[in-house]
Amino acid sequence: GLEPLCPPGASSNYHDWEFAICAVVMGAEYLSVPLGKREEMVSQAVWTCQNNLLCSLLMHYCHIKNYVFLCPHKGNAAKMWQALKVGHQDQSMGAKMLLLQRIITSRPVDRQVKPHL
Repeated sequence: GLEPLCPPGASSNYHDWEFAICAVVMGAEYLSVPLGKREEMVSQAVWTCQNNLLCSLLMHYCHIKNYVFLCPHKGNAAKMWQALKVGHQDQSMGAKMLLLQRIITSRPVDRQVKPHL
């Protein structure tokens, strides 16, 4: 089964989750919704139905701590998708920057780089 999206941070599974959820969405032919595109061949009613289905999928397969990204965009799958992406990328970049800051500001042991890392 599809694992729920973990909250942002060191244990985030965003990249694996995104890969899996894209496979589900593409298999169901709903990829136009998260990308924010409405194809000319799809009626407004069909697009709305797909949007609502994808909103419910995103809510179902996300840990409750991710709702902070989803709730402001209730009913808009494209914006929910983008908010998750931005939120998790910001957090993972922040974690990398924190690690780099710790490496740079910590005192090396015996001035050797390998034990320091």
